[in-house]
Amino acid sequence: MQNRRHQGWPMTPTGVAVLALCLLPGAIAAPVSEGDALRMRVPQAVSGEPLSKDGQPLEAAERVMGIADGDLVPKEVPDTVNVVGESIEILEGGKVFVYHGGGQPVHVTTDEGTEMFADRVTAHTETKTLELEGNVAVFQHESVTRAPRVEFNWETQEARIVKLRTKVMGMIMEADSLEYGVDEQDREYADAVNASVTTEDKEKPSSWVVTKKLRLYTKDKIEFSQMWIQSGGIPVFYFPYFIHSLNPKEGYMLRPGSLSIWGGYVLNEYGILLGNRRIDSSGIPTSDYLAMLRLDYRTRRGVAYGLDLQETGLFKKHRDMDGFTFYFADDTDPDVNPTDMPRIPVGKDRIRSTLHQMWNLPIDDGRHAKYRLKANVNYLSDRYVLRDFFQDICQVNDHPDNTLVLDRRTPESETSLLIRHDLNKFYMTDSRAELTYDRVRATIGNSRIAYETHNSFGALKQNLGPLDRIAIQNELAQTRPGDDETREYWERLLNTNSFLRFHTFHELTTSFKTANFINLTPKVGGGYTGYYNVEGVGHDNRFMLYAACDADIKFSRSYAGVRNYTFGLNGLNHVIQPYSTFSSGETTDADSMVPRIDAWTNTTNAMPLDIGTLTCIDTFSEWAIWRYGIRNILSTNREGERVEWMVWDVFMDANLKANDTERKFSNLYSRWRWSPVEWYSLNSEMQFPVVQEKSKFREYNNYIQFQPIRSAEFRVAHRYLSDHPLFENSNQLNVKGLFRINENVAVSAEWQWDLVEKRAQIQQYSVYRNVGAWFVGGTIFIRNNGGKKETGIGFSITLGETGDSFPVRFF
Repeated sequence: MQNRRHQGWPMTPTGVAVLALCLLPGAIAAPVSEGDALRMRVPQAVSGEPLSKDGQPLEAAERVMGIADGDLVPKEVPDTVNVVGESIEILEGGKVFVYHGGGQPVHVTTDEGTEMFADRVTAHTETKTLELEGNVAVFQHESVTRAPRVEFNWETQEARIVKLRTKVMGMIMEADSLEYGVDEQDREYADAVNASVTTEDKEKPSSWVVTKKLRLYTKDKIEFSQMWIQSGGIPVFYFPYFIHSLNPKEGYMLRPGSLSIWGGYVLNEYGILLGNRRIDSSGIPTSDYLAMLRLDYRTRRGVAYGLDLQETGLFKKHRDMDGFTFYFADDTDPDVNPTDMPRIPVGKDRIRSTLHQMWNLPIDDGRHAKYRLKANVNYLSDRYVLRDFFQDICQVNDHPDNTLVLDRRTPESETSLLIRHDLNKFYMTDSRAELTYDRVRATIGNSRIAYETHNSFGALKQNLGPLDRIAIQNELAQTRPGDDETREYWERLLNTNSFLRFHTFHELTTSFKTANFINLTPKVGGGYTGYYNVEGVGHDNRFMLYAACDADIKFSRSYAGVRNYTFGLNGLNHVIQPYSTFSSGETTDADSMVPRIDAWTNTTNAMPLDIGTLTCIDTFSEWAIWRYGIRNILSTNREGERVEWMVWDVFMDANLKANDTERKFSNLYSRWRWSPVEWYSLNSEMQFPVVQEKSKFREYNNYIQFQPIRSAEFRVAHRYLSDHPLFENSNQLNVKGLFRINENVAVSAEWQWDLVEKRAQIQQYSVYRNVGAWFVGGTIFIRNNGGKKETGIGFSITLGETGDSFPVRFF
């Protein structure tokens, strides 16, 4: 076998305890190329005769040694290792060299920084081996390996360790023997016999992974034969054969459990790395793509299978770009309904297919512009498939979009072509092909005036699902005679014919200081929106004029002597910033039958006053709003940087002219964020009326996270909403606690209560144990959907690299 230089194996741990193996071969000795030599620094031979250039060298030694600068160099041995001993013994006519420490260990170093110590070191020139015996200790970076005997063959690049115990990055492994070499496919490997691995860094660990034979392919995968996971000397799990990549996402993963809407289930995943396989910066294998094969069985729902294909580099930069996904379920009971809301029948073929991908296009237009194509495609066989099979996704987005966007970006502007298609016919959405151009706010020449603009032109169409159309028709039938405004609203929603729309908006801004302390930012802008070929209307136009001015004053004072390390204070700087914004706009009305696709979204938040960035261009109305408030910022020094210790912003609006509300004054808004130390944070958003009017609308959103002791942490969140004209009253309390019983065992519980209906909506109880290189997790889950309940129990075994505290998830 041809020799090749070995660069050493990675020192970065992956969280898998057995990865310590891949550090051992480099810690023993490094394979080297031909032409190198083993340099042995020897003060004196055992016989007492000097072995130097100036003395009289032994006749037997001259036949196998070259003499240079006082060193003896065996010609048959490669030269990447220095051996320092007290004396040398030459045996078998110069074929064997034995080094003794004379009461001190013999010191062996390699060119790659490995240090080895032993009572005796023997070099066999015929078998081409280096043998270390007696209290062998190997040090490489942060790894320590101890064994009574180590052998290394510098020609075949194979090593063997007997009765070793190694420690690296907090991981410990023991084995009867370890052999290191290169197989017939030129793959580096390490074989351990009767190996035990643990991540418990203490004298007598209680949790071990025990295997009859372990083969580790460096930077690739691990193969176990007859593997047991033991805790406290008691076997917990047994696998006759187990293989897993050093990349935790590659290989087989099993998730069993039970859920009331699924029955008993077994979810199976198998990950495969595709494309250019390489080692990333953390020392684990990766590649261009990750393919995930899925095969699931649910006793109430039948068999399902799927494929995920992900571009690993893109996903690392953009977490929403998770590639291509296909999932098919042959649902044996598609009428299972986890809620008390009625649902229409669906077929047994349940499908979810998505493409979330982005491509940088190699287009050079000579203007340093970047071109990009982005796909967000989500096909669903029915409106309930996310709720039935992907509850975690449904909680975030139960109405996924379908868009293709081609954009061109420069530092000053962005031009994009957006195509939205109604791929799922059961949602209320819109279809469009729209070209937009945006220029960011930038000064005009050398002036102090900044200009920005937003422009768009496209073909749009409003789409209604069958259920939405029926609901609107029912509302229209129940409209009282003479209520023309309500009738026009529902009729406009039923207009699903396509039309053309052109919109343009331009704004000028400048900033200056007056009276040497008041900062002013006046703004003026205008826009036009034209509608063409609208069903029943023809053409229509809207015009808008806009003017605004921001004003603020800052007062600050420093308190360098304020120190309280309990509350994270190392000096204190207080900034008080009173501010005010006046915003006014005049618009002309469009025909009531023009579809309002880009409309104002109902929200409890205050209206944004930066009009140029708003997208609700179809529902602009006349307004005149004066916003006034005060902002307090307390900052402190932490690790050489100034950080915000507390921020409190309080403001309210005076509605001088607003067609969408009868209130002269808005609620008082309070936004408070306090993070004095790492183990405590508070966020509070509240609004309530302070001027007595008809509205009694109130909202309180408060969130606290704290860790009173090292082993326990809690999160408490409360949301309260009452008397809103559009939204139902809400009063929800969410509490989550985590308690670490010891270094390896933790429990958690989470509750979500609906205090209006006085019921616990969600209960979840979890426990996990760190067993060697794995997290073993279990969860009990209960959800109360009003008239129905969901219950479930799940288990998981995940490698430490990917497993979080509770890898079992139901929502």
